[in-house]
Amino acid sequence: LTGIVIANVAVSNDSLVLTIYIPTAMLANGTYTEFALKCNGQLFARSLISPTLTKGSNQNVSVDYTITLTAI
Repeated sequence: LTGIVIANVAVSNDSLVLTIYIPTAMLANGTYTEFALKCNGQLFARSLISPTLTKGSNQNVSVDYTITLTAI
């Protein structure tokens, strides 16, 4: 999908939470088993959805994606 907008960004000391809102018209009905983030066309992160998401008609989807930062 392209054109998805980040609805909210929350930053704490060691984490970043992206809230991603996907209107029903942009996401086909069906069963989803994974979620991926791309930055500038490159795959940044990929996550399995468990339990799976079954999207129906007139159902918007909101995803909270948390990135935890740690020093090496």
